[in-house]
Amino acid sequence: MLPNVLISDKIGHVVEILSKRLNISLEDAFDIFYTSRTCDMIHNPKAKLYLHGDEYIADEVMLELAAQVPIVVEDVEVTYGSPKADKPE
Repeated sequence: MLPNVLISDKIGHVVEILSKRLNISLEDAFDIFYTSRTCDMIHNPKAKLYLHGDEYIADEVMLELAAQVPIVVEDVEVTYGSPKADKPE
């Protein structure tokens, strides 16, 4: 198992990647990451997800998001790969 400081550093990099990919704030990216199954797995020594690269881990979070009902972040519906404007009702 990696020391906590190295896992924290890896998480920081993953959150930066998510922030850029989803065009959201770092705070929102942290919220998405910390409520994901991927976050649980990165802390699980048996899963050994922490051994994978930052981009791979970010991909795992993106796959989780794609499998969920689309989420709305600051009036933008986020779907895997293509944000689109939220339609007024």
